[in-house]
Amino acid sequence: MTEMILKRHLGKNKKKGFTLIELIVVIVIIAIIAAIAVPALTRYIGTAEKRALQAQAHNVQLVFQAEKTEKYNLAFTSVAGPITDTLVVNVAYTPTTISYTETYNNILNSNGINLKAGEGIQSIIWDGNTLRYFVIYNDNYWLPFSSTRGFGEVVDKSATALPAAVTTVPTGW
Repeated sequence: MTEMILKRHLGKNKKKGFTLIELIVVIVIIAIIAAIAVPALTRYIGTAEKRALQAQAHNVQLVFQAEKTEKYNLAFTSVAGPITDTLVVNVAYTPTTISYTETYNNILNSNGINLKAGEGIQSIIWDGNTLRYFVIYNDNYWLPFSSTRGFGEVVDKSATALPAAVTTVPTGW
């Protein structure tokens, strides 16, 4: 009878749960998975930012070329520094005498390209009616473009600083 009482009493007080060793094993497994996943995720994010910059640069090039073609051979002016709403594109319709001024940002915005904080375009250089060179950048990378070489390599800003704004196409481009 006492055995039965002891079994019943011990059975009721026995706590259900995980042992310390089981909890440590789970924490170690989670740490191993995190150690593998975090660097891979960081690489994927960097690759995505580079590809987004390349896509945006391509879109900028297409917008400028389309705007020039669509509006009867526009005469764009070159700019050295980062584009802002105060930098003006002088647009002249060749077939007529109509002319007006418009900002690069307005042209980009009207074509669905909105530069966010930390993003920009600088050193836009036109040779007559040909877009010869520009540099586009975001928070972490920059990318040069020239009409002769196409798009250059995406450059990490932490490794190589954004180049100074230029008014002529750099040597080799």
